[in-house]
Amino acid sequence: MQKVFLLIIVAAFFFTNSNLTYSQSTGKIMGKVTDASLGEGIPFANIMIEGTTTGAASDLEGNYVILNVPPGKYNVTASYIGYKKITIKAVSVNVGFTTTLNIKLTPGEVTLDAVIVQGERNPLIRQDLTNPTVAITSESVDILPVYNISDVIKLQAGVVTGDDGSIHVRGGYGNEVAYTLNGLSLNDPYGNSRAVGLATNAVQEASVSTGTFSAEFGNALSGVVNYVTKEGGETFTFSVKGYGGDYATSRTDLFNNLNKIDYFNSGRVEATLGGPIPITQSTRIFFSGVFENYKGTYYGYRLYNPSDSYLTPDNFKSTDARYGNATGAYFFNPFDPNGNGLPSGDKQLVAMDPSNSLNLQFNISQRFGSYIKLKYEFVYDRAKSRSFDRSYLFNPDGVSWDYSRGVINTLDLTHTLSNNTFYTLKASYSYNRAESYLYADPNDPRYLPSFYRKTIGNTTYYAGGTDNDIVKRATTTLSVKGDIVSQMFGVHEIRAGFEIRKHNVKRDGFTLDFYKYKVINGVPSVTSLSVNDLLYDRALTIQRGGIQSVSTYDKNPIQGSVYILDKMELAKTLILNIGLRYEFFDAASDYNYDISKNLTDSLSGYMNAYLKPAEVKHMLSPRFSVSYPITDRGVIRFSYGHFYQIGSLSSLYQNDLRWVANVSSIPTFGNSNVNPQKSIQYEIGLQQQLTDDLKFDLTAYYKDVRDYIFTQTIYTEKARQYNILTNLAYSNVRGITLSFLKRRSLDGMFAATLDYTFQIAEGNRTEPQVDLFFSEAAGKQTETFLVPLSFDRSHLINGTFSFSDPKSWSLGVIYNIQAGTPYTVALPPSLSTITYEQNSATKSMQWEVDLKFEKFFSFGSNLCSVSINVNNLFDTQNDRSVYASSGKALSNVEQKLNANQFNDLRSRISRGDQGMIDVSYLDNYYSQRPERVNRPREVRLGFSLIFK
Repeated sequence: MQKVFLLIIVAAFFFTNSNLTYSQSTGKIMGKVTDASLGEGIPFANIMIEGTTTGAASDLEGNYVILNVPPGKYNVTASYIGYKKITIKAVSVNVGFTTTLNIKLTPGEVTLDAVIVQGERNPLIRQDLTNPTVAITSESVDILPVYNISDVIKLQAGVVTGDDGSIHVRGGYGNEVAYTLNGLSLNDPYGNSRAVGLATNAVQEASVSTGTFSAEFGNALSGVVNYVTKEGGETFTFSVKGYGGDYATSRTDLFNNLNKIDYFNSGRVEATLGGPIPITQSTRIFFSGVFENYKGTYYGYRLYNPSDSYLTPDNFKSTDARYGNATGAYFFNPFDPNGNGLPSGDKQLVAMDPSNSLNLQFNISQRFGSYIKLKYEFVYDRAKSRSFDRSYLFNPDGVSWDYSRGVINTLDLTHTLSNNTFYTLKASYSYNRAESYLYADPNDPRYLPSFYRKTIGNTTYYAGGTDNDIVKRATTTLSVKGDIVSQMFGVHEIRAGFEIRKHNVKRDGFTLDFYKYKVINGVPSVTSLSVNDLLYDRALTIQRGGIQSVSTYDKNPIQGSVYILDKMELAKTLILNIGLRYEFFDAASDYNYDISKNLTDSLSGYMNAYLKPAEVKHMLSPRFSVSYPITDRGVIRFSYGHFYQIGSLSSLYQNDLRWVANVSSIPTFGNSNVNPQKSIQYEIGLQQQLTDDLKFDLTAYYKDVRDYIFTQTIYTEKARQYNILTNLAYSNVRGITLSFLKRRSLDGMFAATLDYTFQIAEGNRTEPQVDLFFSEAAGKQTETFLVPLSFDRSHLINGTFSFSDPKSWSLGVIYNIQAGTPYTVALPPSLSTITYEQNSATKSMQWEVDLKFEKFFSFGSNLCSVSINVNNLFDTQNDRSVYASSGKALSNVEQKLNANQFNDLRSRISRGDQGMIDVSYLDNYYSQRPERVNRPREVRLGFSLIFK
């Protein structure tokens, strides 16, 4: 603990005694101003970025540095008395990188017009690339067939896309990436996932760090994505873009209702507006808005309404006219006294996975002279969606909707103290709410008792009923962050900072249930509601209530960090990053330190006999990376670091009530006292430029992850079984990536990328669960071993190529070839009693190609375009989810072994019973599953209008 306090004191001293500041949302320009004829440095030359008040003066040797430069392209002007002014055009700056700009001045009159020079293009080889970082700009997005930055992130080497669409960086789980907005965290600690989305048109640049990353960032095991948003420019600009499209596939036998074209099945409209406020040029605004609407891919058939359900004739009283033999026809809608025994659905096709979203972003920035800038930013994100659930295929109105709403407000103060030093202070307030329900009001009469949800025969298809689970959660976060950076002693870029985040996490969930209320002998009685109550009790009084989720809580955890980082740029000799980061996390919750004894003593009820506050967790992370130029076109690098991430609060606070229903139940408990997860990573890489426009990057990496959070099964000394969150899991990842980049030459049209990843990602086995436990009586843990992680792909090829004539037309193509993910073989007992090792088999290879063509038209300084975007150009069919017995998505051995599975339903259908599903759904019960493969070809037609 003394070491922790010492670190804080050192950091505080650093803040108060140095002229520093920084935030990882800008880059810098540095170089040397020399006399063109003598080669000597020119002291006190002025270097300015046109259109801004940002600049610097060279020192006695002619060296200069311009800090805090937002990403983008700039014209840079250099001048000195007795020399001709020179302007270098289109100088590119990227977040976290140094743009080296050496300037040669020739003697002459400074009053003459500036000499215009085309700046050097972005260097293919980054001398200061010590950590694997890629800058994704709007140019990267515009030419390729993508609409979201996440689509470009998926193309990076070492990034694997799961069969569910989730992003896995360097063998990590989908929630191991830290997302930040201009350096401020966007992650919701409830699930360690991004709280709000950001529209592509609002982002100036996204900096993607895979694997190791600098000490400025924390609470992530696999990578960092930092979004830098656009701001208003010198002049007003306005743009509007949009598209509409639908599927165009020959697989209509699998994908129902896709033979009809709906030009707006998927639609998107986006707009931006930005520039200076007319009253004052020092105040600038920027606004973006995106609305997306998607009608769906998977269609259900409304044969039944939620209120229909059914009973067989033997369920009625013998005095009821509907009474009969159990083999008689189903009587649908039996609880309607006026029912005729037939379902009430309108037999219309209904989209079962629709969604829509709205994203708004606004910022306003104000400069106070040349040294102070204040910026306010607001992001609003709202979405509504429904996930496809095959059980509701014939009762599509009974499944729940998912709602989300996120807001983030940030205030950012930047103060430049000198040419070499500036600092930023940031504060943010964010709110993220997620809800899942069918109807907002639990008292809505359309909610029905659980026995309405009844399947047709022995299928999984519901003939009625409603999803009665209602879950609502919300996270509020207050953050304060400070950063400082200074270019010291010429070659040291010193950065330091702190961040405090205070959360409020609330969750409330319950399953709606129905009860019968009666007064018996003057005593009120509440009992469970039965089928007969609804059929025959005319004086029935129904009460509604919720079976409360044990994971209901209201918590106020706190986390914070301090870091210090020195980036040493020793010209072309060595670039070294050394950093140290301290983090803490206080779960602000109690945990049961002897739950086994509590279960043995109490058997059921609340397990709260042995509570104490969870310990505050402290984490210290050293980070080291180095880049060493071996030639003017080749650089090797090495990086090493420790990285921590707290567990998602949804798992830490699970069953926070510590409730056990009865002695026969197997309860599961969270644990707010688990340690943070820790990874140690190593990486070595080589950048090599082959020609002026072609390079490759070869990288080898290793990641060792300990204290992975895992729910373990425990047997007490009295053989009572329960599950609890622990730190017992482990994984390691080894991989090699090879990336080629061919950029478009100045007079050329062709550009391309090719990324190959070979990776092995393994972790503790988790199946079969019955074989994984700790016995307190024996004091022994069952054997475990490493198996491939469920999202691992051993081989992955991503590539792009494009042809373009700027401001005339462009053609962009993305292609992907990847190995299938692992799965566990399981054969029916009648065929084999062998238990196969977890994830010992692999799904079939997958591939897909996307294309975009855009044609531009100009009128004056304005621009418009029309485009066509084709996803899954060749309409390939890739398995996403497979049957354990076959390794195939649309066939298995069960359909042969269980040939008589639906004989009863078939006989009912063949004899003409009304209200039954079509027999084809029985014939194709296992094969008619479009959700188990990738989506078909989709064609989108788009447009854009840009006014300047």
